[in-house]
This record gives sequence, structure tokens and C-alpha cells, in this order.
Amino acid sequence: YAAGNFTLTSDILAEGVARATRRGWRSLGIGLRSGVGGDGVGADCLVWFDDGLGGGPALYAGGDFTEAVNTTDEEDVYERIAAVRVARWRANEWTALGDGLPSRVRALSEHDGGLYAGGDFAEVVAFWEDPDWLPLGALPVTAGGLLQAMISFGGSLWICGEWPLLHGGTAVVFRWDGAAWYDQSPAGWLGQVCDFAVADTDGTGNRLFAVGSNSVANPFLVWTGAAWAALGTILNPTADVNARLVRWPRGSFANDRLIGIGHFQIGAD
Repeated sequence: YAAGNFTLTSDILAEGVARATRRGWRSLGIGLRSGVGGDGVGADCLVWFDDGLGGGPALYAGGDFTEAVNTTDEEDVYERIAAVRVARWRANEWTALGDGLPSRVRALSEHDGGLYAGGDFAEVVAFWEDPDWLPLGALPVTAGGLLQAMISFGGSLWICGEWPLLHGGTAVVFRWDGAAWYDQSPAGWLGQVCDFAVADTDGTGNRLFAVGSNSVANPFLVWTGAAWAALGTILNPTADVNARLVRWPRGSFANDRLIGIGHFQIGAD
């Protein structure tokens, strides 16, 4: 599945989200749009989640869209529904999740049996409690921050990005333990933390990895259980705010692999 700001029109009409098959790309309904008439803004993030209500896993999309468009049994007749920045794809149709969220959704994650959304809204993170989205605690930050990614690991929910703190300074990683937020930013970090991945790269079990736009040191990190440690060697680090991590499942390999995407100069390690 792919999400982004695109419109496929060669063989199919797919706006903002599509599914790859051996025979090419396929649409999910028509897709996700923004505004009256729509402009194909699409989704920023996707996640599979089972709400436990008997319908099985469904695909959830988040972004800055305000409507979803389904196909119908009639040719060239479409059904437009209000789906404000989050929508669910199940049984070949899009449905809304309550009234949606007030600002752009940049990350979705399953955590502790629930669905969580992170984005540009004041509360930064919200969770789905049918039929409403509810804020998840209060982060000690001021306006102007940016959430980049969110992941569940070790019984906690982790978010990364960059936020100005209420009492000065900047935080780039927070962890929610079920009761409160904790600042888990790497020491001396200059820039954003852009993405997370959970992988077992050495056969000892899953670990939490991160990548960011650190302009003074190695942008690749691994969580030791108490602090962040540098991963490998990077020469001439650059402030790449689009850096991403992808877990490559072990398959025929002994362990998982990590793929770093961004502007890096890799050293001998």
C-alpha cells in the first residue's frame, strides 16, 4: 500500500492511496481528498488495526484530507463522505471515524490494543474511543512543534519530531508509559528525530531504532533501555529532515535488516 499526494489516472483512478498487486496498482475506492470538490491530497500515514468488534483488521489512513470517495455499482457514480483527516478502509469502502481530528494527522499507530493518532493538533496525540477521539495526556510543550513519527515499543508509546518545551529548550523524543509523558531525547542532539523502527537485527530480540537530522553527530540511534546510543559510523552528518527507517523482515536472513533512507555518507562500519 502507498500513500501520498498523488493521482493515478493511466489505468485506474486512485487519489492519495493505492494498493500494489502483481498486475499493477489498484485503487481503494477513488481515494482521499481535501475540500469541496477535492484535489487529491491523500494520506500521510497508513496502519492496519483490528478494533475487536468482529470485522477483522482494517486499513486506517491519516493525513490532511476532509473526505473519502467510494465507488458504487453504477459506472462513474461515486459516493463522497465526510472523513476528516482519518478514515477506515474495510469491506471495499471508506468510512469515517467520528468527527475526525482538527488538524493534519502525520502518524497512526496501534498500541496496547488501541488506535492512536499524532499530528499538528494542540494535544499532539489522541486515541480512538468509539465514537470519539480523545486527547492523550498533555505534553509539556508550546505551539510550533512538529510530530514526525510514532511507534509502540516495550509497553510504551513513542513519538518523535521536534518541540519547544514550556520551560525552555527543545525535545525530540517523548515516551508515554500509560500515565504520563517522559522526555527521552538523545543528549546533545541538534535537529529533529524523524523516524522509528523496531527490529531484531542481532538475534537478541526487538530493539528500538531511530534516525534524524542531527547535523553534528551520527543520525542513527538505538535505544539501550536507559539511553540512546549511536549506531554504526556516519561521516559528515547532514540535517536531512526527510530521513526514514524501514525494517526489512529477516526472510532468508538470520536477522532483520534496517534500511536508512536519506542523505548520508556512511563510514567503514
